[in-house]
Amino acid sequence: MPTPKGSIDKDVNTELSQKSVISTLKQYSDLEKECLKKLFETQPFTIINDQWPGTDFLDANYMGGRALLKYNIRHEFHIKIGELMKALEDTPEKAKDIADSLKTLIDLTFISFAKAETMFSKDDRLTADQFIEHLRSHWGKYLQIYVQSWDKGSK
Repeated sequence: MPTPKGSIDKDVNTELSQKSVISTLKQYSDLEKECLKKLFETQPFTIINDQWPGTDFLDANYMGGRALLKYNIRHEFHIKIGELMKALEDTPEKAKDIADSLKTLIDLTFISFAKAETMFSKDDRLTADQFIEHLRSHWGKYLQIYVQSWDKGSK
């Protein structure tokens, strides 16, 4: 079922913004970039793994009705997901425990989002871009703190 087009990028030239986003992906070959362009044409969200310093666990690039989500695989959340996926592969008999851990990570994702929302005052006046930047930054910071805390407590 299609979802409504977002407002944040309604006036964005899709083709130009896609070219701009593709040009930032230095780690990708020309062939991989062409494959990404095709994905942009066929689906509203494309997800890739990337990495950068800091506490942001994702970056979203809006491209006029399409979006590229970059997961920061250096973030504690993605590291823990990777560990759990490897554990599931190596020890399938522990699937229940691993599933419980994945559920906890999902819960921590939403808890950290709720915490990030509390960082805004009712009197704040921000542009949409400022709001998104601050929300994403707080969300990633609290998710990292909560995952690290949970991980230490579960050992």
